[in-house]
Amino acid sequence: MKVRAIQTEEPRLEQWRLLSRYSYEPNIARFFASHGAPPPTEPLAEYIAGCIRQGEAYFTAATNAPLDIQPLLLYYGAANLLAGAGAMLGGRTLPIAGHGMNLRQSPAGGTRIADLEVVPVGTTSGALQLFTNVFSSGTTFPPGVPWTVEEVLGSIPDLKEHFVECFPNARTYVLAVELLRKENVTFERIALRQFAPDPDPRKALERVPSLSRAYIRPEFPAGGDYVILRRKLGAEEVGSHSLSGGKWLHLAHDKAGRLVEPGQLILMLMGLYALGHLSRYFPEQWNPFVRMDPTGERMVVERFLQIALRYIPNLVLNALSSERIQFVYPVSAEPKVEIPAGEEELKRLIRRETEALLRERTV
Repeated sequence: MKVRAIQTEEPRLEQWRLLSRYSYEPNIARFFASHGAPPPTEPLAEYIAGCIRQGEAYFTAATNAPLDIQPLLLYYGAANLLAGAGAMLGGRTLPIAGHGMNLRQSPAGGTRIADLEVVPVGTTSGALQLFTNVFSSGTTFPPGVPWTVEEVLGSIPDLKEHFVECFPNARTYVLAVELLRKENVTFERIALRQFAPDPDPRKALERVPSLSRAYIRPEFPAGGDYVILRRKLGAEEVGSHSLSGGKWLHLAHDKAGRLVEPGQLILMLMGLYALGHLSRYFPEQWNPFVRMDPTGERMVVERFLQIALRYIPNLVLNALSSERIQFVYPVSAEPKVEIPAGEEELKRLIRRETEALLRERTV
């Protein structure tokens, strides 16, 4: 996917400036034309514009809202935004009838927020599956098979550091990837500590969707601290990127014998549904959490909400533009310093300078 960098001091405002274009019928019509689709009907254009406008209003209201209601505002905002963008990408209003998921307490009796379960339902008319069909094509949720909030939170790249700190013994489903260049060859590596507490990194990598199509067999150097990945020539990139632009691979979840990996956008929607539904319909559990944090999870919950507030609009914008838009802060133009890429490059630079010096002395 093409990457486009946009310099701005206000990424949240800039991403909504770009999205709000689609709250006007002419821009919606141009979008349809650019995708080879028939012009939208007036009701469809009004539906899309209304969803985009309401999505922005909910996100704006959530920006400074207290924790008591912020998850619910963000869920409504995300649902509206995905409904409008989904109609644009699909060329029609999605036939949504319900959330497509239910929230239930853990049958095991857990008292943590992380123990709550999101249960997909209504796979033909529920918003969860219909949104997934658009934004994560090919992914299907087995109906009635629960996802714990812990699983959902453990699948968000930007949340991993806070998640591990809050749940040190929990499994995570994202792996940070480092891109390196040595002797004009680019490769990737993953620190073995990223796989903890999974005992077998090789088995874990088998759960990364399309890994074998994108990379040759992973290398595990003896006594090393990393697994090495080398891209196949011409292979499409797999994985996703964090807010800062770092690359991540995702481990699929085993659901009823099927590996399911819906992607960041859908996972954040699931997390917002769980927290929003809890705050709205179970204040007897949410209110003590907000006031006293008896479970110790507030840090990771608040960080998750901050990520959703900033990144969900960005991910929707990416889907509409078919490119990865990276918002970066402006930097002053300063002289660039060439830094050697490695030992071989350093040797070449020394040799070049030495030869130049010798030529000067012989003139």
